[in-house]
Amino acid sequence: MPSLTVLGSLGCSESVESLVAKRRSRARQRRLPHRQIQLKSALQKDLNNVRARWLLGELSLAIEDGAGAEKEVRRAGELGVGNDAVIPALAQALLLQGRGTRY
Repeated sequence: MPSLTVLGSLGCSESVESLVAKRRSRARQRRLPHRQIQLKSALQKDLNNVRARWLLGELSLAIEDGAGAEKEVRRAGELGVGNDAVIPALAQALLLQGRGTRY
């Protein structure tokens, strides 16, 4: 791994940690569609799978799909996920849809 001095001399103004974090973030983003397919497949087998519903809601938030996130988070709440998790996620989903002032 190149040292900070070498990176600095190459004109790179970002830290090594920042560059690594960006690379990891991009790698995760490439895997999101695959994760979404896996979770939807799990839900085809078991519509009441709380974990799959919750994870699909989180994934929808990550890709900024507010409507999808709202649907999955609400359903996860109906299936037993506590309000301490549901309410902040639901608020974020509503904000993504521009519905932050009405519930």
